[in-house]
Amino acid sequence: TSPLNRSSNDKIFYTINLINEAIRNKNKIKFEYLYYNKEGELVPRFNGYKYKVSPFALVNHTGRYYLIAHFENTKHNLDIASYRVDYINNVSIIDDSSEKYKEEYRLYFEEISKNFNKFLNEHVYLFASKVIEAELEIENAYMITNLKDWFGNDIKIIHKDDKLFTFITCDEEALMYWMMQYGEHIKIIKPKSLITKIKDLAHKTVDKYE
Repeated sequence: TSPLNRSSNDKIFYTINLINEAIRNKNKIKFEYLYYNKEGELVPRFNGYKYKVSPFALVNHTGRYYLIAHFENTKHNLDIASYRVDYINNVSIIDDSSEKYKEEYRLYFEEISKNFNKFLNEHVYLFASKVIEAELEIENAYMITNLKDWFGNDIKIIHKDDKLFTFITCDEEALMYWMMQYGEHIKIIKPKSLITKIKDLAHKTVDKYE
């Protein structure tokens, strides 16, 4: 039976088991990735296109499991990508036991392991858009706890002219939505491109209710 036809819990359990097996044995996997169409039906993206990735880890984020993997595609050139496990369908292991692949996989694991916490801190919602450098003004000191929780304990708090500032390296799309959640207490100083995007999103939201 296709995992798409299984119950949600059975499908996720099946997918997680196969991914863990592939990680243990240093194998690639392939799968379809699902989305909801206009009719609200869960269907494969790109007419059943098979994603081929080297899996690295499974992460539980806001109650959902995500696969973190290495994905090379000529259109996107992604190094590390994330996929919601409950949207992964028809997963199977690619049996590539060649020494060349095993060595490439070992080197890849070593490299991603060094930067994995950095990756999680830069992708707070596990989006895969451009990573930017942002300067934030902290207008409410109580927000420092939230900043540390979301972006890691290594962020520095800077005191200048009786104001508080910090610098964040983060996925641009994720930071934009994070700011919509906490914008009452945090202000973007740089970059201007992100300020423009937040203004546009805020205006569009207000316009819906005018």
